[in-house]
Amino acid sequence: MSIEYIRFKIGEEHQFNFVQAIREACKIIAAYPECLNYEIIQCEEDTTLFVWRIAWTSTDAHLNGFRKDKIFEPFYQLMQPFISFIQEMNHYNKIV
Repeated sequence: MSIEYIRFKIGEEHQFNFVQAIREACKIIAAYPECLNYEIIQCEEDTTLFVWRIAWTSTDAHLNGFRKDKIFEPFYQLMQPFISFIQEMNHYNKIV
């Protein structure tokens, strides 16, 4: 299993549209069998910070499966306006 963390810094003026887009994007990834689960969280101390945690069966399943699947295009169209707000997008493995 590989855990992808995507950290966003979203100004208040973009948060409504971001939340709407990410809700729709989650419907797409939830339908993809290699996506095990996900969550989106917002920082309490700095409400402009969001983290999207996505558990994939593997990094390869994400990068060479999902991103090359036909369902990636509508997902990308939803998230494209917020790509410039990404501060980190990496895959992690659990060690403990």
